[in-house]
Amino acid sequence: MIIIDTNAIITIRNLRKKLEEFTNFGEPVILDNTIKELKSMKNKNSKLALSLLKHYNFKIIKTRLQCPADEAILNIATPSDAVVTNDKKLIKRLKAKGVNIIRLRQKKYLVLER
Repeated sequence: MIIIDTNAIITIRNLRKKLEEFTNFGEPVILDNTIKELKSMKNKNSKLALSLLKHYNFKIIKTRLQCPADEAILNIATPSDAVVTNDKKLIKRLKAKGVNIIRLRQKKYLVLER
């Protein structure tokens, strides 16, 4: 599966279309912890991100974890998954776990890092 982090939703335009080239990892999903994090932010970008989530119609995974979105992603992601993020701290921890990373480069390209 492709797990989408909060900052990816906020920063990447046309996210669903750009993720089409990474379908070998499965379908894109959002963790319920990510949605909770967006709702708690209460700023213009988070409101836009929440409306984009409705538009993209990503599958939502209920984790039942009572932790921040990054921690939930670390608990759920496996080496056969990919996580879409530009969060440097999260990337470092995911790489240590052997999880694939999809990052935004030059503000318009998604690239895979293994």
